Amino acid sequence: MALTLLKSVHRSPNNLRKTRVRTVLLTSILGAMISAQWCCAADSMDTWTLRSSSLPATTWLYGITYGNGQFVAVGGPAQIGGGAGVIITSPDGSIWFPQTIPNDTRTLLDVAFGDGLYVAVGNSRPLASPDGESWTASLSGTSFSTVTYGNGMFVAAGGYIYISTNGSIWKLSSSAGFETYLTSAAYGNGQFVAAASGMYPGLSTFYFSTNGVVWKPRFSGAGVKPFAVSYGNGLFVAVGAGGLILTSSDGVSWTQRNSGTSSNLLGVAYVNTVFVAVGSGGTLLTSSDSANWTLRASGTTNDLTAVAYGNGHFVAVGANGTILVQCPLNPFKNTRRESINLSRNKA
Repeated sequence: MALTLLKSVHRSPNNLRKTRVRTVLLTSILGAMISAQWCCAADSMDTWTLRSSSLPATTWLYGITYGNGQFVAVGGPAQIGGGAGVIITSPDGSIWFPQTIPNDTRTLLDVAFGDGLYVAVGNSRPLASPDGESWTASLSGTSFSTVTYGNGMFVAAGGYIYISTNGSIWKLSSSAGFETYLTSAAYGNGQFVAAASGMYPGLSTFYFSTNGVVWKPRFSGAGVKPFAVSYGNGLFVAVGAGGLILTSSDGVSWTQRNSGTSSNLLGVAYVNTVFVAVGSGGTLLTSSDSANWTLRASGTTNDLTAVAYGNGHFVAVGANGTILVQCPLNPFKNTRRESINLSRNKA
């Protein structure tokens, strides 16, 4: 492959100087490709790289999603007291671009993608965008801690639950007014499941719904607060305080798993037979079956709050603008495209 690319450059009827420049560029790209292949050869889950978000050190990133060819991450200052919210986007998880959002937007805590639309929520009204760049606000006087998409609708939750099919017009759920605060929500197997901060001693609290309107409580005897929940491989997986990991096939009956850590786990995601959980102090765990978990070296001691998958790899975000990118499952995916384009450029 390397020889083919270099030959394509030398066949170009351009002057020698520009040909040499292209040769150097292609050599660098091919070197990066070989390096990426080597670093991912053993186990891509062992290789994570810190990337710059170009955000102030006081900014936390609380949520991340992937859709329509890009990652979208949201955040702001610490939740207590709040401050101006931020949204950044990236096609690959490595290079990030800040986006302009309404001036009165406070700290954003979560973001979801569905049906060609991004929706972000937090300490002020929800924001919606078709492209991750142009954002509009709706539903004044509300705040939410989490948002998810499923069954043709967005579900935004906190102390109340609202549902929307377009991110602009929201309807208050008939089950509004919970005795506890909902911290995370996911959709799978025909139903929504939300994790709750809990007010019942000795119990971990969840709510589930088949339509986003009527919600019913369910409990686990783990007795620890769940902070995040996700769905994959036919299972809901919830993570929480003290290394809590719970799994459920229906959102009703929950089984506690041994995480091997006592760190608070704050985010979890699934794709391609792999679960990834992240948490305080840079804690990072992976599992292929949700029952057996492996502690990985993340390379950071900053809290990791959320994780998402896209463009061939996982990306985790967290405190102080931390962005952590997993070594791509297919390291040649983007580099090959750039190499071919270089060989075809005209002088």
